[in-house]
Amino acid sequence: ADPAAPQTTARLDGDAWVLDGEKVAVPWGPLADVIVVSAGGGLFAVTPDLAGVTVQPAVGTTTEPQAVLALRGVRVPTDDAMTAPGAVQWAYEQALAAVCATAVGVFEKAVQITAGYITERQQFNRPIATFQGATLKAADTYIDLQAITVATWSALWKLSECSEQAADALAIAKFWVSDGGQRIAYACQHLHGGIGVDTDYPLHRYFLWAKELDVMLGSTSAQLLRVAV
Repeated sequence: ADPAAPQTTARLDGDAWVLDGEKVAVPWGPLADVIVVSAGGGLFAVTPDLAGVTVQPAVGTTTEPQAVLALRGVRVPTDDAMTAPGAVQWAYEQALAAVCATAVGVFEKAVQITAGYITERQQFNRPIATFQGATLKAADTYIDLQAITVATWSALWKLSECSEQAADALAIAKFWVSDGGQRIAYACQHLHGGIGVDTDYPLHRYFLWAKELDVMLGSTSAQLLRVAV
C-alpha cells in the first residue's frame, strides 16, 4: 500500500471527521496520549479515549512496544484535523527522513562495534582484522555505510530546502537503507561469529533494528522504480 494514500477513510460529518479503518505497527502506540492518523487526504489527532478507538498492544521486531489501532466511526473535531492538500505526503516525507536518519545511527554503531571486535579478537596469535577476508568484508560495510549516510543527508538537505528533487532523494536514501543496510547487518553478524547473536552482547539489537527497517521501508525494487520514473 502507498503510505501517502492511506486506506483508512475520513468523511466530514458536521463539525467532525468520522474515521474508519485500522493501523498496524503503530510505534509506542500503547503509551501514546495522542496518535496522528493519516486517513483520506488528511491527518487527524486521535486520543485513545475517543469512542470507537481500540488500541491493541503488540511487540515489534526490535522488542519495542507497538500497537494495532482500530477506528470504528471515530469522530475527530475539525480543529484536530489537517486536511490541506498534500498534508499526508508532507507527513510521509518527514517520517521517512526521520527513519533514514535513525538508520544512519543504527548502522554506524553496528560497524563501529564490529571494527572494535575484529581488531581485538585473536586467531592464530593475530587479530582477525589482519586477515584479508575479514578486512575486505569490513571495508564493504564501511562503503555501504557511507552511501547510506550521504544519500540520507542529501535527502534531508533537499527536504529542508523544499526542493522538487526531495521525493527522489528520499527514494534513493530509502533504497540504500534497505539494500546496503541489510548487507551491513549480515556482514557484522558474520564477522562476529556466534557471539553476534548472543543477547548479552549488544550487536543483536542493531541486527533487529536492521530487520525492522527492512520491513518498515519495503521493497527496494519499488524505490528503484520510483527513481527511474
